[in-house]
Amino acid sequence: METLLGTKFAVRKILLLMISGIFLVGCAYQTSAVPIDFGIESRTDLNGDGKEDRVRVIDRRDAGFTTIIANVNGVDVAIKDYRGYFESTVTTGDLTGNGKADVLLKSATRGTDSGTVNISILYLEDTEWVEYPYNFIHNPDIDFEQPDTFDDEVYLGATLFEKDGKTMVRFISFRDNDKSQNTVKCTEASYREDGWYIEDVKMILDFFSGDEYEKLLAPLYETENVNEEETTEQNSEKANGGVEEFSMDEVKELFFGEWEVTKLLGFTEIQNDYTNYPEGHNIIGDHIVINEDVFSSEGLEKYERYQCEVLDPSYEVSPIKERNLIYNVSEDVKEDSELYDWILNYDELQDLKIRGTRDGIKGKSPAVDIMISSDKQFVILYMDCTFYLLEKI
Repeated sequence: METLLGTKFAVRKILLLMISGIFLVGCAYQTSAVPIDFGIESRTDLNGDGKEDRVRVIDRRDAGFTTIIANVNGVDVAIKDYRGYFESTVTTGDLTGNGKADVLLKSATRGTDSGTVNISILYLEDTEWVEYPYNFIHNPDIDFEQPDTFDDEVYLGATLFEKDGKTMVRFISFRDNDKSQNTVKCTEASYREDGWYIEDVKMILDFFSGDEYEKLLAPLYETENVNEEETTEQNSEKANGGVEEFSMDEVKELFFGEWEVTKLLGFTEIQNDYTNYPEGHNIIGDHIVINEDVFSSEGLEKYERYQCEVLDPSYEVSPIKERNLIYNVSEDVKEDSELYDWILNYDELQDLKIRGTRDGIKGKSPAVDIMISSDKQFVILYMDCTFYLLEKI
């Protein structure tokens, strides 16, 4: 069983690397064997043993803090709380080149700093989360003002990306820490033993216009300064890997409309504090709206924390297929032979990535996730480690 799991994890690493366009001839650096991953849960290698571990975040909004958990060999081995933050995500990748995944933790801030994020970078040492230093090392060749520590900037976001075969961190902050303007500061840094060396600083005009947000904060591969030839190469890699891209017409045909939550499908193997297990949330019969002007989950009437409107949304189907392994399948599903067979044997899903203006802040995602089965048969609502079937009305 261990050999099989190790093989599956290695294949997944290779697929992610191929998708991200990292396998380029004549690279100056050897690309890390730890692929970049992103989400509220990341599957990665935390201790360098070649086996799949997991990192997940749990938002305890009512108690006012978020928790990051390391799971190794199926056991939660390290837990760390961050008070005053919520809506957390993790991006994982090997920043030091030691074959072990590091973790970029982004957590939304409250109060007067709403719309910004707190950034921490951690690694697992035995059974404890350890934070890397927060200080930057200045680059003498850069004329722009350079921050001394993470605390010197007001951050809109951050991600990990590949450049010249190295995994680095990209920080997006507001110019002059002024949230009212449309120009942002992009700082790219690489790991050093005594801090984070600033590789580049640039000002990005009209950041919230067009696709600049997606380009600069997308994980997996370098998306800034990608020319047309490189884009073609990356798309070719995706095609060769058998990953079909969705046109906007397909997105409209498959997703646009009003959807009803019709069935509880099941749960992830590990549930978080908001999971209503084993009955699921009381949302059967509630509605989700997806169209060109708005994405709305306001129809989830009994759960205010999931209700939101995203105005002027952009839609993109993730090229990465993930087996989500739906556990504790509901009895209703077992009565539908086609759906039950898919869950047992073919439960590959692709995310519908949604960005737009939410609560007056541009570039935000909704409070729930929408997925589609890779065979395009089923559209899925995912929230708090729970899967539901959506059917178009």
